[in-house]
Amino acid sequence: MLVDGVNAPALYNGTTFTVLDSAPSDVIGATVVATHKNHIFYAKGRVLSFGAPLTTTDFQSGNGAGNIGLDNSIVAIKSFRDQLIVFTDSSIFRLNGDALASFNLQPITRDIGCIQTDSVQEIGGDVVFMAPDGLRLLSATERIGDFGLAPITKKIQGTFNEFVKLHTEFFSLVIRNKSQYRLLGWNDNFTRPNAQGILFTQFASPGEASVIDFAETRGIQATACASVYSGTTEFVLFAGKEGFLHRMENDTSSFDGNNIATTFATPFYPINDPRIRKTIYKAQFYLDPEGRVNFDLNLKFDFDESGAVVMPAVTFTNATSNASQFYGIGAYGTATYGAKLQKVFSAQTTGSGKTISAQFEADNNTDVPYALDALTLEYATHARR
Repeated sequence: MLVDGVNAPALYNGTTFTVLDSAPSDVIGATVVATHKNHIFYAKGRVLSFGAPLTTTDFQSGNGAGNIGLDNSIVAIKSFRDQLIVFTDSSIFRLNGDALASFNLQPITRDIGCIQTDSVQEIGGDVVFMAPDGLRLLSATERIGDFGLAPITKKIQGTFNEFVKLHTEFFSLVIRNKSQYRLLGWNDNFTRPNAQGILFTQFASPGEASVIDFAETRGIQATACASVYSGTTEFVLFAGKEGFLHRMENDTSSFDGNNIATTFATPFYPINDPRIRKTIYKAQFYLDPEGRVNFDLNLKFDFDESGAVVMPAVTFTNATSNASQFYGIGAYGTATYGAKLQKVFSAQTTGSGKTISAQFEADNNTDVPYALDALTLEYATHARR
């Protein structure tokens, strides 16, 4: 079922579109739609409407159809477990029950609402939505019928606020294979390389609650996006105003055929006492490569302030290896298919300071990806100043 906020809903059965011109006025011009408990629910302004059960065209109240009025405009609706979550611009409700006679709308909160329709997604058993203060998780608690509304973007609040200011529209999707949520921004004045997005990934920690880490995206200009499974394959799709449908997560080594620039930097670590100077003698990287890697390592000291020691870049590479894991990547007669790739890289380093950050920059190329597992530094401590 499709709605566009202006016209009557349209039903698509895989072959034919059927426009529901006979729908009531509270359904024509609906902005959002969802299925829940064998009903199709529509939201238009402050009215939540639903059709009769097990049908797409019957809106007769005597057959189980009806509507519910709210105090504020409905922004999004989401079927979540046994309840329909209704987001307004300043509150959140849940609809219990499974039929006209038992439907019961109860408030979850009257203090927080959703400000972006396309930000609502379910991930890891929670519902993500964009509130006025950032992204939040709507999650069921151990208390029956209770919900948590934890904010999750506090640690990147400045970055997130700037991202929101720079964009006029927002679109989201979930990559289930990665437990990842992506929020893509749209600005008519941005060129493709400058298009931005925010993503977070849920990581499971043994014996602890899940950990959420954030990153930024570049170069994805989307006015619609979605992810769906076809069999066991997850298709991650987006479309822009140029009229093409694009598939993400499909090319492991390039971005639509273009090179990918790769940089990474750790925070500045004091390594125990921040008032004691340390001299770094040796660095070792532990990587999980799928093929050739080539990058430069720089150690930055004392927050890279003026007068801080600058270490010459050290190059790490396995380009001289004959290993090739995938047929067609290496040269026949030269590469050894199935051989083990070099995973540990070490080099002598110079420089000293009270805080250290490891920063590296890879070649701007279409090499296959690799994961950075760990970094170890050998150092000596000196006198306190």
